[in-house]
Amino acid sequence: MNRIKCIGEVIESLRKGQRATCGRMAKVPGAAVTPSQWALLNLLYGEKGASVKELSAVMNVTGSAITQLANELEEKGYLRREHDPKDKRTIKLIPTPKCNKMMSGIQKLFAEECAVMFSKLSDSELKTLNELHKKITAGNQP
Repeated sequence: MNRIKCIGEVIESLRKGQRATCGRMAKVPGAAVTPSQWALLNLLYGEKGASVKELSAVMNVTGSAITQLANELEEKGYLRREHDPKDKRTIKLIPTPKCNKMMSGIQKLFAEECAVMFSKLSDSELKTLNELHKKITAGNQP
């Protein structure tokens, strides 16, 4: 078995599922967000905010790309900017109540989409996948 090739296939399969699901979630009526905007909002949802620097590191894009997304989302009323009380030079992006309401609805639809994707697995297979995923990610937690 070629481990590198196999790992690459697993990652590509996960990416395909993510792309398909994110594309459908971004088309939710009333949301009016692009897949990139949805990805940013998904990172902020339920959090107390994050800096452009933090978000650019997580999304692996430039700070200017995050700023552009933030500008668009701020215009739509999904987030606001706030100075970090610990460092006044840092601006945090904070989800608004409008964002949290919209994301709550999208999260429900996302769970339904994932349930369809995972319906191909038996309960035993799903349990094994869950255990393997926890084992893989255990060393990557901050």
